[in-house]
Amino acid sequence: MAEQRTPTHLDSLRRIGALSQRIHAALAVAVELNGTSLDAMEWLGREGPLTARELAARLNITPGAVTGVIDRLVATGHASRVPHAGDGRSIQVVPNPDSFRSVAGLLGPMIAELQRRGQDYTPDDYEVIERFLADVEAAYLIGVESLTTAPSTTPV
Repeated sequence: MAEQRTPTHLDSLRRIGALSQRIHAALAVAVELNGTSLDAMEWLGREGPLTARELAARLNITPGAVTGVIDRLVATGHASRVPHAGDGRSIQVVPNPDSFRSVAGLLGPMIAELQRRGQDYTPDDYEVIERFLADVEAAYLIGVESLTTAPSTTPV
């Protein structure tokens, strides 16, 4: 029987996934955060100020756990707590723009290399690449959904 081989694109995606995890871990160390706190920083960068409850929901962690995340962000200067303008009982976690500039600087060499390598592609190439990446994203979302809604099969 012939050996079954993983298609090259799936192997490439697996390697990119592993490298993404390494980048995430190295970046977290570089900015003096743990992985969850770096994820929180990424959410704040995408969405702007969030309440503790909103941040906990984005990170899929408990309100108690998000307090520690916010404490780390504030202690390291990546964010601040400010009173919520519409609800005096809650706070908003506001990202520090200087932190995001610092992160951009740390990722600069990788981003520059991605841009350099992309210069030789034609608009038609980019159309195919973007369609493929959209398909990959859709497949990953199906994977996340199946893992988060399926009953656990872990033996107790």
